[in-house]
Amino acid sequence: MKFFICLISALVMSLPVFAHEATKESEQYFSSNWYFLIEGSHYTENDDRGVGDGSGIRYGGGIQFNKIFGLELAIDHVPEYEASYEFDDVSRRAGKYVDKAENHVYSSLLCTFRVPIDETVDFVWKLGLSSYRYDLFMEFENDHRTNNGEDESNRSILGYKKDESGVTLAGSVGVEFPFGRSENLSVEVSLTRLLGDDSAGASLNAGLKFSF
Repeated sequence: MKFFICLISALVMSLPVFAHEATKESEQYFSSNWYFLIEGSHYTENDDRGVGDGSGIRYGGGIQFNKIFGLELAIDHVPEYEASYEFDDVSRRAGKYVDKAENHVYSSLLCTFRVPIDETVDFVWKLGLSSYRYDLFMEFENDHRTNNGEDESNRSILGYKKDESGVTLAGSVGVEFPFGRSENLSVEVSLTRLLGDDSAGASLNAGLKFSF
């Protein structure tokens, strides 16, 4: 964890030097611009991070200081997660345990780095910090039984809710290429991963970016 923090700090402090050099080399090719992005995301289930198997949405914006370096702020809405576990002890008890995660959102501030692959395609990688939070519901439903194993009419439900939140490192790799003949629209496809021990997980993202 300390290694990644030092790496991010070094990259951020070196941005002005690299940006100046990149600008001198490409000032006729590129001018600083802002952009908006909107993407669809696919997640695989991750119970450690409270992520369901399904689709999410990602949107945000950023600025390119030159052809190589930029900054991006993005917000991700993650699919809900739910898991249940049933158990049955015929002598005394039966019940079910339910674990849910809802309203999962994380916000990321990322340094972006671009390397041209050819005249139209760029390799893009991003590194930064993400702040995440979600509502965690944990519920235990217990069916009471008599000594002979027959169900009783009464049932107890125990549960609680808490907010899970934190900050973790985030990284992304992908490619970007023009959308049709437009000079302002492009397509970005990327794989994003949260790098913290308690929040590991990955998503596949694809969408449009509008520059202005």
